[in-house]
Amino acid sequence: MTRGEFLDRLGESLEGELNESEIQKQVAYYEQYIIEETKNGKNEETIIESLGDPWIIARSVISGVEMSGGYQSEGYNTDIYGEEQYDSGEEAYRQDKVHVYTFGKWWQKSLLVLAIVGILAGIISLIMGIISIVLPILIPVMIIVFILRHFSGGKR
Repeated sequence: MTRGEFLDRLGESLEGELNESEIQKQVAYYEQYIIEETKNGKNEETIIESLGDPWIIARSVISGVEMSGGYQSEGYNTDIYGEEQYDSGEEAYRQDKVHVYTFGKWWQKSLLVLAIVGILAGIISLIMGIISIVLPILIPVMIIVFILRHFSGGKR
């Protein structure tokens, strides 16, 4: 894979997940890295192979942005909803740091449904397992209690 192909695939993998300036920033970072390494005498193809799959790199970048709660760039903090707030360079103390998990992608929704179904199936299986253990013991005990009450009640 050439440098151009690698950078194109990286940019395509980031599209729709990050804003355009963040995509350009990430692509420029990896382009600069490849250029620096080739200046150090390494083969471009070897460098690209050592970086790995651009899609995996994109997933890592996106996860990092989601974990940090937004994009960081030159004095502005852009939250995940695209709203920019000026940051003086110091980490502003905010008491309302709440992370909201959204399930916007189809696979996230599917995973949530599967998790709920799995939990319900586990609960049902646990209940059925307990019943299958207790029922063979409980039925004879109930029959014995019924017989004792029936015969002891008739003699009084």
